Amino acid sequence: RGCGALLSFDLAAGAGAARKFVEALGLIERGQQPGSARSVASEPGGAASATVRIAAGLEHGADLVDDVARALKAAAR
Repeated sequence: RGCGALLSFDLAAGAGAARKFVEALGLIERGQQPGSARSVASEPGGAASATVRIAAGLEHGADLVDDVARALKAAAR
């Protein structure tokens, strides 16, 4: 398992898609406190930004990948 990681990325579809993505996450919580045992996602640039930041916690990697994949599909709708 090891330590967590911090990942930032922009959604090409824009700020609305970034908001939908973060709202669609199930396992990964919405928040601003990286460094906890739980994974958190945030929109560091605010409502006008397409940037999403995820701080990975101690959850199983495959579960995190599944959550991100499901949220990306939701954001594309």
